Amino acid sequence: MHALVVYESFFGCTRAVARAVSAGLTQSSSGVQVACVPVSGPAVDLLDVVLLVVGGPTHLLGMASTVSWAMESQYELRVLRGRPGSRRMVADAGGPGLRRWLAALPTATRDVQAAVFDTRVPARVPGGRWA
Repeated sequence: MHALVVYESFFGCTRAVARAVSAGLTQSSSGVQVACVPVSGPAVDLLDVVLLVVGGPTHLLGMASTVSWAMESQYELRVLRGRPGSRRMVADAGGPGLRRWLAALPTATRDVQAAVFDTRVPARVPGGRWA
């Protein structure tokens, strides 16, 4: 079985969940080949994938977009610059984003199982969970 875990991550939280999902799939049974890649990484072959897992942050009450990326980048530059312990965007940030990646997926010619997950901020912010 070939499984593919694709994720988009601003600060590394979604990447950590994606890696944990990937590790769990690898340990679940022998013979499972799992690839865990950021959506901003190089294109991957979907030919042998029978399980597709996709994850991303909840941002502005939905999936991240070009606008939300720009807003976060500006926030990083203006507000958090130089603050001790401030968040920093990870190298996995950027690229086409999950919206565009999903829209560009070819139509499946066979059965492929799929699962999704998201990550949220535990605070009273748009897109976050109401604590």
